[in-house]
Amino acid sequence: MQLSSQLSRQLCFLRIILISLPLLIIGCDAGDGDGLDENGLAIENTPAAIDLFSRVQSEVFTARCIACHIGASAPLGLDLSEGNAYANIVSVTSTQQSTMMLISPNNPEESYLVKKIRGDSDITGAQMPRNGPPFLSDNQIQLVIDWVNAGAKATASSGAEETINAGAEETTDDNEFVATLSDFTNYASWQAIDYSIDASNPALGTAHKGDDAAYSRRTYKNATAQASTGEYAIGSILVKEVVTWQDGDKEFSPMAGLNAMVKRGGEFNSGNGGWEWFDIASDVTAINGQGADLMGGMCDACHSQAESQTGGLDYVFPYPSEYIASAADFADYEDWELIEKRSDQNSLLGEIAHKADDPDAIRRIYKKQLYAYPDTAEQGYPVGTIIVLEVEQNDAITEVTAMVKRGGTFNTDNHYWEWFMLAPLDLSIMVDDSGEARGANLMGGMCNSCHSGANPTTGDGIDYVFEHKDDPFNHP
Repeated sequence: MQLSSQLSRQLCFLRIILISLPLLIIGCDAGDGDGLDENGLAIENTPAAIDLFSRVQSEVFTARCIACHIGASAPLGLDLSEGNAYANIVSVTSTQQSTMMLISPNNPEESYLVKKIRGDSDITGAQMPRNGPPFLSDNQIQLVIDWVNAGAKATASSGAEETINAGAEETTDDNEFVATLSDFTNYASWQAIDYSIDASNPALGTAHKGDDAAYSRRTYKNATAQASTGEYAIGSILVKEVVTWQDGDKEFSPMAGLNAMVKRGGEFNSGNGGWEWFDIASDVTAINGQGADLMGGMCDACHSQAESQTGGLDYVFPYPSEYIASAADFADYEDWELIEKRSDQNSLLGEIAHKADDPDAIRRIYKKQLYAYPDTAEQGYPVGTIIVLEVEQNDAITEVTAMVKRGGTFNTDNHYWEWFMLAPLDLSIMVDDSGEARGANLMGGMCNSCHSGANPTTGDGIDYVFEHKDDPFNHP
């Protein structure tokens, strides 16, 4: 039986309404356009979009920012620690540029935090993180941008922030963390907490090339270790590189060039803090050895001394390292590498420094560790680096001075350097009315003031050390 043409038209019209109704509902829900994608469709709060923030927290804020931005003393009051970061940045006005929000949802180009981590030309102050380079990787920056573009949503689990994985994906239960190779793959993107060379810690002995002036050590902490207060949390990982430099290329020690300690917990190595020790291939393609008794128990034995040193805790030696030099460190300086000899009048000396007023004076600069490499702007030369300058006049040595990268919390405003005046006859540390002629403010601060001119901006040097023609790294 056929329907009348009028009835057919009515059914067709009804069909169109029914098909269009969901679109009308979606359109009404979208309101003024906020929350629509580029095609005008509503952005759903999918788990993938929402949980981007848990990755931003873990891979960016906890991994690279909370070394400074944590607690009441965080710079500009910006606490980026877990549980605090989201509320402190999303739709919050920037302190440095009050016309912008730190994070403006769906608008990364108007999010001041994005501009700060990219180092845009219109930011106030320095690019973040301050300890760069290296700054955030392109992938880390893109992760933040993706999160902002997705609406800067909080995490799915709490509506705010969820517990970070901090590299501890292989936790077998709440009390034990069993590390695998993948847990070390990205260690170089973690926070570098120490950079030292030579015998920078008396506990080293021959371990980690502590007896070889050609090798330096850099230590990294994963996010869990950084966030730990007091005893290290289960899942904490510290990785140490032992390297030298040849023709500008980093070369790992052929024996134990990449090591790690992991807070495994549970019943594992309970007599030694629950730590597990690892020897890792330098290209991070294999674990060469691991366990509680790695190196015949030497790791346990050595690190058990950590708490005997001020700042040492839970089998971890104090960081950053501090090297307190003595007169014995300078006794054989003439056997070190001569990195420059010059008798011309150097304008950088000013009028009196290092006998600058004597046109016939000869100056020689010696470097104890030729391969002490100032490879980052923040850390510069490794702790333990020693450089000596002698002045010869009329065939006699009339002045000997030294600079030592002491580290720790010493002279932090001037890159941790300590300055020395040595007696030319016996190379003892000279004594004046105030005691030994050494310290952060030697010569009334003249050493700090003069050497601050040795930096990449002026083009005259790096990290308070002027260029010298035979230095393999810092030369004209």
